[in-house]
Order: sequence, then C-alpha cells, then structure tokens
Amino acid sequence: MATTGMAIVVAELMKASRADLASATEKPRSSIFRPSLAATSNMVVRVMPRRMPRSAGLVTSADLLTPGDPGILEWIGPALPYVDYLLPNDEQVLALTESATLADGARLLLDRGVGSVVATRQARGALVVTAGETIAVPAFAVEVVDTTGCGDAFSAGFLRGLSLGRDRRAAATLGCATAALVAQGLGTDHGTFDLDTVEAFAADTATR
Repeated sequence: MATTGMAIVVAELMKASRADLASATEKPRSSIFRPSLAATSNMVVRVMPRRMPRSAGLVTSADLLTPGDPGILEWIGPALPYVDYLLPNDEQVLALTESATLADGARLLLDRGVGSVVATRQARGALVVTAGETIAVPAFAVEVVDTTGCGDAFSAGFLRGLSLGRDRRAAATLGCATAALVAQGLGTDHGTFDLDTVEAFAADTATR
C-alpha cells in the first residue's frame, strides 16, 4: 500500500473500513484519501480526534510532496502527533528541521509527536528512527536508470511489510527492494512487481 500526497494520512486499514473512516469526518471518501494540498493539515487535525486510527486499530502514514521549507513544519505540525510513520526523504528532513544530520532531524520530528520517521537516503537506502532505536537499511546494488517514483515505491513496500506483521527493519528492506526494482527502468511505472517478485529480488541481490 502506498502513500499519496502531502502529509496525507493514508491509513493501513487493519480493523476498520474506509466507510467507517469516511463517516467519521462527514466527508466523501475521496476527501479523506485524496485531500487537496491546502486542506490537508486542517483536515488531518479535524479527522483524528473523532474516531481515530489508533483506537480503531489503524496505522497511519504520511509522506510529503514539498521540498521541505522550514515553514512547512509549522504548517503540518498539528497533524504530526497522529502520524505513526512519516515517510520523507533525507533532503526533506534536513530542510524541514534545519538539522545538521538526518538522524538529528528525524529525532526533532519525533519530538513533534511522530511515532517513527522512515527516511529514504537515495543510494544509501533508508534510515528508520524511533524513540528507542535507529536502524540503517542499505540500498540494493543495481544499475540505476531513473529514480523517478522510487520514493513512492519504497513507501509501498515498507507499508506492505508492516501490513504483513514484519518489523521495521524487514519492512524497510522490502521498501528498498521495491524501490530498487523501479530504479532499473525509465519512469514511475516501470515494471509490474508482486510481493513474490520483490522478495525473490531481495533474497538474490547484494546490498551496497
């Protein structure tokens, strides 16, 4: 399952239906899963306190479609305590937080209420930062053709891993494998990969 949009809280639907989530906001389903950029932060703050994900057994994730202007952090700040997994890239974290290192920036986001920061690091893989641990997950060694869509591919693999009950390291490895497959072709829609294909690739391919 992939995240889409700026700070969109796309829930990994474990115990509740999309209809339940939609009725909680008294908005059409599309308003929750594809909100406009301008409405996103207010929508998230409005949605969360009502029925919300943790009490409903849901896991929330969000990614960003902004380069990371520090002012954006204040704009989305009220929503962050309701995000279990924030999925930015390293440049976004550094720009948002004005931190010297990726790990420091991730910890600042944790201080703002995010449950876990899972940041992609281009050719270096991903960094998973929680209150209790920091996990570096390497990228797979492939010949890169085009990185367009690799962030979304990582998010899809990572969230799928979580939905299968895997720990953060294993989920991030699945995310890195998904991104590596996409990076080997041109464009965001390169290839068609199911879970078995991604897992076989991860098992057979060296990391950097």
